[in-house]
Amino acid sequence: QTAGLLSMTRLFLQVAILLAFACFLAVSQPQKPVWPDEFDSPFQMSGVSDHGYPPIVNSTAHFYYNWDQLQATRIDYPEFCIPILYPGSGTKPCTLYFNPNGTYLVQPNTKYECCLLFPEVGSIPPNFLGPFNYSDFQMLAPDNIGVLHDTDFWTAIDSFAYWTDSKTGFDVQFCDGGSVIWNWGNFNVSAQAASIFQLPSASCDKRCPGIPDAQDIYAKLSKLVNQAF
Repeated sequence: QTAGLLSMTRLFLQVAILLAFACFLAVSQPQKPVWPDEFDSPFQMSGVSDHGYPPIVNSTAHFYYNWDQLQATRIDYPEFCIPILYPGSGTKPCTLYFNPNGTYLVQPNTKYECCLLFPEVGSIPPNFLGPFNYSDFQMLAPDNIGVLHDTDFWTAIDSFAYWTDSKTGFDVQFCDGGSVIWNWGNFNVSAQAASIFQLPSASCDKRCPGIPDAQDIYAKLSKLVNQAF
């Protein structure tokens, strides 16, 4: 009888330990946030170039998203484009469009007035953290106006990383492949007109000429987007 009581005690202890461990895992593995189907948000972009151009620090940008109707994204860089597309790309403004056909670059007064940059690399779905894994770390990260947030830190392939607010799940910071950082602002969750995502010209379907630096980005983005579905 004593042996049986000891066995039951051990069993209860083992179950209690397993339950405690399961609770610990539940706390330490936060649920992945999901984007609204339609929203827009300001953000600050910082980036460095491999071609000796000055770094970009906290340049104003804006993100538009319409998934449920168009599966489309538009990113406006009214001051400086991301500096990793070609030498000098970060010295001029640009807009990037994403739709089911691919990613389009619009950069006036260049040979990239409007062209297809990455065929078949479209918008990330609302499950934007699908390709990311929780790092088991929480850390401070700044938003677009410099306010620090306690964040959950997520990592993916090829130096992509994400920081989301550990209490609200809101986007705080994003590292785009190791060379570009976004610091998010507040989301405006509202309907986004289809006209926002309309390409400016019918000629935009021609491929962008001569952007060798973009091939590496193309490969990374293709893998990341494919993992999101």
